[in-house]
Amino acid sequence: MRKIIGIIIIVISVLFGVASATLFFEDGIAALIGILVFCLPLFIAGQIIRSSWTEFKNKKMYWIWIYLFFFLFVPVCFNFLISIDELKKQVFNAEEYIIFRPKSSSLIGGLQLFSFFVFCTLFFYRFFVPHSKGKKIITKLIISLAVFLICFSYLMFKDYRGVHPEDGLVRSNWLGNQTTVSFDQIDSINLDPDYSPGGHARYGGSPHFIWSIEFKHDNEHSTYNFTLIDKSNLENTILMKELASKRQIPFTVEEMNKEAYDLLALDLEFKELDEDKYYQLFEVSKK
Repeated sequence: MRKIIGIIIIVISVLFGVASATLFFEDGIAALIGILVFCLPLFIAGQIIRSSWTEFKNKKMYWIWIYLFFFLFVPVCFNFLISIDELKKQVFNAEEYIIFRPKSSSLIGGLQLFSFFVFCTLFFYRFFVPHSKGKKIITKLIISLAVFLICFSYLMFKDYRGVHPEDGLVRSNWLGNQTTVSFDQIDSINLDPDYSPGGHARYGGSPHFIWSIEFKHDNEHSTYNFTLIDKSNLENTILMKELASKRQIPFTVEEMNKEAYDLLALDLEFKELDEDKYYQLFEVSKK
């Protein structure tokens, strides 16, 4: 009975830990207080009840570090990456753009996320390395990756791209050198509705509607992908369509397949958005 009660308390502490970790993106101080003042003591109490004080005393730092790793360390590091992107949006006046991306290419974002994933994996793996020599090697790798992520974020701060209603397609590299493609240089714009079979955390890994906007100019093309249905993304797409009409740029909408249509209808209903307005955007009729 004692063991069952301890496990129940641990489960409760984990659930509250998850809730507190997600709060980091909105209120970091409240999340930190929740983890250290409520969730962690509850987790420790559950471990002691589940086993014994003697057993916990021998492994206390191990359990505490594991808990803090998942519910404090990882959220704080991930929030750091998100905060950098939010800061870039403020510095470079993202609200002036119809579309704004804090990274000029998916390769840069992918490299940053991959490095972050390896960094967290190594940090977690270090708990299970039995030999001090192995721990030292892993520690050096962790420190190297941490330095790389900080330096990379700093060097890439001026790297972004977007669609400005006056300037056209804007791209800035990591040196801050900006290039633009005016709307007069754009040959055509293509809106392509599609669907993702799953994998996005916000949708719980389930299939969902996605779309992309492709700008063709000088035998080249620039593509902006939208992986989340929300009012802002949809309204910006409408603005882009209206701007194309104003600038007399050919704007085509690809035919939507049945899977994409069904998911669009489901997502619009779930988000309680204006269905008729967005069906008109993608040039489909409501069934």
